[in-house]
Amino acid sequence: MPDENAARTLHTSRLTLRPFVPGDALEVARLLDDGRVASTVLELPRPYGVDDAVDWIRSREPARVRSGWHTLAVCPDDGSSIVGAVSLRRSAPDARLGTLGYWIGTAHQGRGHATEAACALVSFGFETLGLDRIEARHLVRNPASGRVLEKAGLTREATLAGYLRDPHTGVLEDFVQWATLRDGTRRIVPGGLGPGARIATIALLVHDYDVARDWFVERLGFRLVEDALMDETNKDGSSKRWVILAPAGGGTHLLIARASSGRERAVVGRQGGGRVWGFLETDDFARDHERFAAAGVDFVERPRHEPYGTVAVFRDVCGNRWDLIEPAREPPTRRQRPRTC
Repeated sequence: MPDENAARTLHTSRLTLRPFVPGDALEVARLLDDGRVASTVLELPRPYGVDDAVDWIRSREPARVRSGWHTLAVCPDDGSSIVGAVSLRRSAPDARLGTLGYWIGTAHQGRGHATEAACALVSFGFETLGLDRIEARHLVRNPASGRVLEKAGLTREATLAGYLRDPHTGVLEDFVQWATLRDGTRRIVPGGLGPGARIATIALLVHDYDVARDWFVERLGFRLVEDALMDETNKDGSSKRWVILAPAGGGTHLLIARASSGRERAVVGRQGGGRVWGFLETDDFARDHERFAAAGVDFVERPRHEPYGTVAVFRDVCGNRWDLIEPAREPPTRRQRPRTC
C-alpha cells in the first residue's frame, strides 16, 4: 500500500498545501460565508459561521483515516492567509478511483491558485495514492471551474443533466464531468457517445452582448444563467464574456457570442443561411404567440396549422429565423415533418 501519510503537506512553486488546523476556522468561515462561493458549493450551510468551520475542520482527519478523503488548505508562500481548499477523495478505502474538489475565496480567484493546487493533488493521487483514475464535476453555470480542470490535465467526458438538487433553492442543477487516467491517455469507448450524452449549449453570433442578452430575456422570457467576464479576449482585443441563456422551460442553453472578426460579423443574422435556425417549442402556442407579439417580436408570417403542430416563424434580434411551435399530440409521419425555409 502507498504511504498516504508521507505527503500530507505538499509544496508547489507558489503554494503550500497543508492539513487544516483549528486556528483556520475564522478565515474559513469568512471565505465561505460569501454567496459567490457558496452558490457553487451546494453542500455548504447558509449562512456559514465559525461553528460550521470548526465542525468541518474537526471532521477532516477522521475522514482521511476512515475513507481516504484528503483535504488540504491552499496557502500562498508569500505569507498570505488561507485562500481556499483542495481535496481528493477515494470512492472507497482501497479504491483506485478518486474525486477531485476545490474552492477558492472570491478575492483570491483569477490568480491560478486553483489550477496549481489541482495539479498537485492529481500528481499526489497517482504517485502517492496509486489511483488509476481521477474525476471531478462542476456546475454547468460555473465554466471557470472547467478551465481549471482542463489545465490540470482532465478531459471533459459528459454533461449530467439534473444531477443534483440544490438543497437551498430546490433547483435541479446540471453538472459537467471530467476525468484523467494514470497514463494520461484519453480512452474512447467503442460505439460512440453514451446514453447520457446531449447537446448542452449552442452558440449564437451577435453584434453586442447586452443588446442580444436583453432581447432574449425581455422579449422571449429566457432566463439569464450566467454573465461573466473571461480571462481571455475576443479576436479584436475586446473583453470576452461568458453569457449563457436558457428557455423558461429548460432544454439546450444559448451562448451569446460577440462577433469579433470580419468573417464572424458577416454571418450575424444568417446563422442558418436564411433558413429557420432555431425551433422554440411551447405547450401553448396561442399564449406565447400573443405574449411575443405584444413584446414586439417580429413574426414574418401568420400562425399556421400543420400535421406536425401549430407554428409561426419569427426573427430574433439579429435577424435569424426561428419557429415558435406547439407540436401536435400525434407524432407526424416523415412526409409531415416541418419545412425549414
